[in-house]
Amino acid sequence: MLNRNQDMLGITLGTGVGAGVIFNGQLYSGKHCAAGEIGSLSYRDGIIEHYCSGQYFTTHHHMSGEHLYQKACEGDSQALQAFAHFGEHLAHMIAQTLLVYDPKDIVLGGSVSQSFPFFIEALKQKLQSLVYGPQLADLTISASQHHNAALIGAAQWFLQQKSSDFN
Repeated sequence: MLNRNQDMLGITLGTGVGAGVIFNGQLYSGKHCAAGEIGSLSYRDGIIEHYCSGQYFTTHHHMSGEHLYQKACEGDSQALQAFAHFGEHLAHMIAQTLLVYDPKDIVLGGSVSQSFPFFIEALKQKLQSLVYGPQLADLTISASQHHNAALIGAAQWFLQQKSSDFN
């Protein structure tokens, strides 16, 4: 259960990138339900989603993220390097979201988040060069243990909307 004063982002890394924005313990969707569309932000020669989702692995490493994950589990150095590069790209995305939302907690979900142990160190290291120190001091970044985090978030949003219809 969310703390009433909790501000956090739930970021889904799968075939695309999206976020659930939580302010004061409530899911915030914005006027046009686009408050978490961080995958569409500009980055390099395209958008964030091209570098921070499963698309990255097939486009830049010519393998599925799942295949690279298996290879990384076996200690394959090229697969481990692919995840380190992914973590650096993800750090750029998180740096942008820190400037916009300034959350206390970031929880990563979606299929790519199972690879968290392979990219977290590169992500943290790159973040230190991108973000003002005090913002990182009490920031927590973790991987969700729920495989259906995006679905749970969508259900929460629906229930929150239904609840507000009765008030």
